[in-house]
Amino acid sequence: MIFDDEHKIAFTHADITHDVYYDGHGPGVLLLHEIDGMSPTFCRVAMRITDCGFTVFAPLIFGRPDQQISTLRGLATIICVRHEFDLFHSEGASRITPWLRALCIEIDQRTGHHGVGVIGMCLTGNVVLSLMVEPCVRVPVMCEPALPFNHKSDLGVPQSDVDDAVHRSRITPLLAYRFSEDKICPHDRFETLRRIFPPNGIHTEEIVSGPGSPYNIPANAHSVLTGDYPNQWDPNHPVQHVLDEILARLKARLV
Repeated sequence: MIFDDEHKIAFTHADITHDVYYDGHGPGVLLLHEIDGMSPTFCRVAMRITDCGFTVFAPLIFGRPDQQISTLRGLATIICVRHEFDLFHSEGASRITPWLRALCIEIDQRTGHHGVGVIGMCLTGNVVLSLMVEPCVRVPVMCEPALPFNHKSDLGVPQSDVDDAVHRSRITPLLAYRFSEDKICPHDRFETLRRIFPPNGIHTEEIVSGPGSPYNIPANAHSVLTGDYPNQWDPNHPVQHVLDEILARLKARLV
């Protein structure tokens, strides 16, 4: 992904401003980074999406472009972003949500009104529920949603957003992924998703990790598309299947 002034906009809405980097051609995909920031593995996924005919828009919420944030720095980052993300409440309303909704509309306008895909990961995973109610969002994807930190089965967005997302899912189904042994994104949270969404409104997948994994995915694997994505491309790897599934949905619905 290109990080320069010609591939960057400063987007402002509701007193929040962040730089947004973009690259590629075609319909727009909003790719939200996790606590690691815009790491090299994040950029690898962004480039894979652009190679498939999409324009990736990546807001820099914290850190620097193409930077791997350490665990200690990540903990400090959580403290810094707590005023924009509600980290702990079971029905929290993150301050950044209206900004992201406005950004989705901006992306749709910039890319010819073909619709927008949204991919949230870890810290930004649960906010996808609040974004998918926007009419322009046609492919909502949540990977390893980690919030709220202290409520395993809750979704961390206002109940009104959950209700609207469930209703919207009948025409815009949600994709959700996690590793089976992930403690940061608990199994209970996916049980909640499956309970409240209609069967044709959601597709969930919990990739086998830990001792039972045929691909030796460790028990502490967390980042489905980035940090725990295999270095070598393997068409049979379950994570590759996830990425292929997401790309197929983007190609089918962003027209």
